[in-house]
Amino acid sequence: MRTTIVESPSRARAVLFCLGLTVLAACGSGDAPSSSSRGKADAADSASASVSAADSPVVAPDSIADLVNVVPKDASAVVSVPSLDAFKANIPADTLKQALDDLSGTLAPNLGMAPATISKLLEGYEGAVVFALGGAKDPKGAAAIRVKDISIIKPALEDAKFESKGNGEWLLPGTQPISVAVLEKARVVIVANDATALRTALATAAGKQPSFATAPNFRKREAGGIWLAVDFATLTATTLPGTMDAGSKLIIGLSPGAQGGLGKFDLEYTQVSANVPRLGQVLAAGSQSTMKQLPSGAVAALGLSIKRAPGKTLSDFLVELGRAGNDKIASNAEAVLQAGAKISLADLDRALGDDIAVGVYYSGGKISDLSAANTEVTKSGALVFDIATRDDGIASGLVASAANALGSQKGFKKETNGFSLDAGSGLTLTASPSPGNVRVIVGGPAVVTKLRAADVKTPDNLAAQPLFKTATESAAASSHLALYLDFAALNKVLPMETTGLTALGDQGNMLTITLAPSDKGVDLVAASAGGAGAVAVIGSMSAVAIYGVRRYLANAKTSEAKNTIGAIARGAVGAFEREQTGTPAHALCKPAGPVPTTVPSGRKYQPQAGADFDTGSETAGWKCLRFTMTNPHYYQYDYRVGGNYKGPKRGGPDPGADGFEASAEGDLDGDGVTSLFTLTGKLDAATNSVKVSPQLYVVDEFE
Repeated sequence: MRTTIVESPSRARAVLFCLGLTVLAACGSGDAPSSSSRGKADAADSASASVSAADSPVVAPDSIADLVNVVPKDASAVVSVPSLDAFKANIPADTLKQALDDLSGTLAPNLGMAPATISKLLEGYEGAVVFALGGAKDPKGAAAIRVKDISIIKPALEDAKFESKGNGEWLLPGTQPISVAVLEKARVVIVANDATALRTALATAAGKQPSFATAPNFRKREAGGIWLAVDFATLTATTLPGTMDAGSKLIIGLSPGAQGGLGKFDLEYTQVSANVPRLGQVLAAGSQSTMKQLPSGAVAALGLSIKRAPGKTLSDFLVELGRAGNDKIASNAEAVLQAGAKISLADLDRALGDDIAVGVYYSGGKISDLSAANTEVTKSGALVFDIATRDDGIASGLVASAANALGSQKGFKKETNGFSLDAGSGLTLTASPSPGNVRVIVGGPAVVTKLRAADVKTPDNLAAQPLFKTATESAAASSHLALYLDFAALNKVLPMETTGLTALGDQGNMLTITLAPSDKGVDLVAASAGGAGAVAVIGSMSAVAIYGVRRYLANAKTSEAKNTIGAIARGAVGAFEREQTGTPAHALCKPAGPVPTTVPSGRKYQPQAGADFDTGSETAGWKCLRFTMTNPHYYQYDYRVGGNYKGPKRGGPDPGADGFEASAEGDLDGDGVTSLFTLTGKLDAATNSVKVSPQLYVVDEFE
């Protein structure tokens, strides 16, 4: 029995993956005509496609002025992503180009297309709308994509092995068939994962049934904006019953400003359910004054209002939280307070002020990797928690109670006003009360010491920073949550791949969220201060997200190498344990030739049947290992025995003359610098067995 590595997803899934990523990642690659000019051009078009299904023939319209006209009124989720030239200033050109190159290189082997073909598709992107029908358990849906040049579509479909059905229709057969309708004159391609969804889209576009433009969740927005609308009640009816009743929705809009300037961001979220806390009924919006007292230099800050609504108490707030499943949360909190601090919930209610603020600080150099366990973050970063108080006596008593509880811990120091503690993992924790405030700081010792020197009432606080002042000038006077970001500081902190934040300049942004006093569930709205800042937030998030996606894709590729050399090593052990004809019992397979002979450069290699992994004999090479790969792969795989190993030349382990090495060497970015993964094994004479190293050796992992 041979070990076989088969890659997934299937071609059909890959096409859907291409569709989604093309819509999300290719935005802004072309100059879209205005709505008026597009309408005039489309008006001259003639019908060029129809659905040939005998049970439901629908003639496509001559033109589609707005892609939302393809979406049926009862769609459960809709995303519209038009050409985003107005937003490109906030996504660095190099970062965007690298992301698109990565996308082309990743999709090309999966779709059977040349990278150049995919690049043409991305460059020709002029806008899209994607929609889902019904629930999330078995989603049906489609995407309508407008392109600059419709002539590039047919060759792309042929490359991806779609079959022409005539009248502009194409089909990719399989367990998950993909249906396509090409509307040449309208320059629109409709792609669906279900034939019914395709017919529904065409019927809607032809005006045979109401479009999403008439739906209650539709918001008319400025041309060129991004928007999302989700009907949670329909989408989650079978997957999350009872959590999203009728009226539950998410609506997001991000619009460019006039003449390519930055515009506004808005969000609506409603969750209607008996099990959802009515937080807007018990908490009032606050001024977020505590956030303004945080020490200066914060990379980011978060303000949270805990201001009780008129007639409401902290106990009411906890009872409301109990709707989510723990109806004893208030009584449990009362018991804990009585046992630990000898106070009641009513006492704590009198002690707490109106808001809590959290500041994020970092004083080190640029972080090499976005990892929670990164030692750079631990050593040079810190969090400051400021809790507003009304009764200083009770607040000081709470800090003293915490000090008594932690007094036996290693590294604990009781101080005149508060305490400090070695929290482990190189972190220090401190807590100290002051008039109107309790400050808790956790982070690297040097950073904590510096932040402790900043008095709560000092003039040198966050409110004194020019960027913070500018960001809050047009922010809501009161809110339930406020988020502040300093882009200049972020640019100094984030990894090199996200340095595109420089394009945002020395800007700060405030995003505010306010809850409505709903008696049905949670109802909130979010908006940016002055509008422009929100687009900058999205730009910065895009840069970080692109970095994250690139790292995710790289991890997915490196997992191929790690899994494969593990399989090769298992094959070596299995061969040693088998009786081999014509050789001494329990012998390692002799070396196998590398596949391919040269390291692939930025692309996958397709193994050749009858060669590559089909070479060797019962005692040597891949056949002896009983290992094969049939699908394309990113790495050169090799199996060496007795010496001439790859790993030692790059600092890796040497299994010696009586060992073996399974290796994978790759060049994912095509820059000539290769990554290397090795797994070694060695004969154990005492037990007459092969011992495989418990660890992989990896160098230049993402090259």
